[in-house]
Amino acid sequence: MIGEAVAAFEGAGLPVDGIRGAWVARGGLPDNLTSLNAAVQMGMTARQAVWRTATGKFAARNGFIDAVIDWDSRKGNPGNYEEFVVNFTCPGG
Repeated sequence: MIGEAVAAFEGAGLPVDGIRGAWVARGGLPDNLTSLNAAVQMGMTARQAVWRTATGKFAARNGFIDAVIDWDSRKGNPGNYEEFVVNFTCPGG
């Protein structure tokens, strides 16, 4: 799904220099948040754990090299986040 969105933007001549992940426990698809929480519970920092999510893996495969966490928007405790927002960026993005 993310790949299709990126391809559509780039196909229209609009470069994609960031991916925003806004993950919530209720509603939608909680897979990224589940993966994030599991990695934190295994001892990773949140900054490391975001790369273990499906979105983080996609971002890494596609040249995104930084993850900026919106610490003010998170809800819950480490390893049991209920809401989490992260922005994956490319060089210069």
